[in-house]
Amino acid sequence: MSNLELSPVVVDNLDWLPLALPESEGIFIKVLRVDKASGRAVLKIKMAANSAAPKHYHFCRAVAYTISGSWDYDEGGFQAGDVAVEPIGNFHQATSTNGTEMMLVFDTHFSDGRLLDNYMSDGSVVRIGIQLLQQLEAKNLSEMLDFNPMPYIQIFPNVAAAEAQR
Repeated sequence: MSNLELSPVVVDNLDWLPLALPESEGIFIKVLRVDKASGRAVLKIKMAANSAAPKHYHFCRAVAYTISGSWDYDEGGFQAGDVAVEPIGNFHQATSTNGTEMMLVFDTHFSDGRLLDNYMSDGSVVRIGIQLLQQLEAKNLSEMLDFNPMPYIQIFPNVAAAEAQR
C-alpha cells in the first residue's frame, strides 16, 4: 500500500456532533470518512443513556462494532466487543438504556447514496444518505454551528410517499 492510499483520521481531535435529525436527542456522531464513489461511510456514534434512534429502514449494509456500553434493537442486545451486521432491508430501532459508543460502517450500492429512511412519530419519513454525511465529515462543532441539513435530506409526508421512491 502506498502512502497515497492511506488516509488516517485522528478521531480524538473531532468533536461529537449532535445528530442533525428530528427525534434523535442524545445521539452524537463523528463522521470519520465518506467515499461517495464506493458508497461507504465510516463513523462513530454515541448514544446517551435512555436514548433512542428513530425506527429506520436500511438501504445499505451496516456493520456496528460496540466499543463501550450497551444497546438494543429488535434483533437483540449488544455489549462492548459485540458486532451487529445489518443487511439491506433491515427495519428496526436502536435504543440504549445505559449509553453506548460504537463504530459504524455503512455500504450502499444506490447511485444516489441513500442509506436510511427514518420513520418519525408524526408519520413522516426522513431519508438520509451519503450527501449528509459528506457535509459532516471530519468536522468540529464550531464548524457546524450554522449547518442546515435540509438540502442534504429528503422528507416525505408519509410512509407511502417514501416507499413510492424506493
